[in-house]
Amino acid sequence: MFEHEAATAEAPLVPMRLVFERIAATTAPSQARALANGLAPDLRPGILADLRIVISELVANAVKQGPGSPIHVELDVRTPTACASSTA
Repeated sequence: MFEHEAATAEAPLVPMRLVFERIAATTAPSQARALANGLAPDLRPGILADLRIVISELVANAVKQGPGSPIHVELDVRTPTACASSTA
């Protein structure tokens, strides 16, 4: 699990949760980043950029460790902490 504390972050309008599954393939990280873009209206651009990097790295690692396996990703955003986890 990764935790990112952003002391200067503005609070999201509401706590947000993003859950999705993808097959561990080379396109999975870009698909995960695209799904994270759905949070854009409720997050500061810098926080969204950080979350996109975290999601991309988690999914890329899952692809590397479990090619062809399903990847389950959960992103929970609350101020000032965002947590992301994935399993392959």
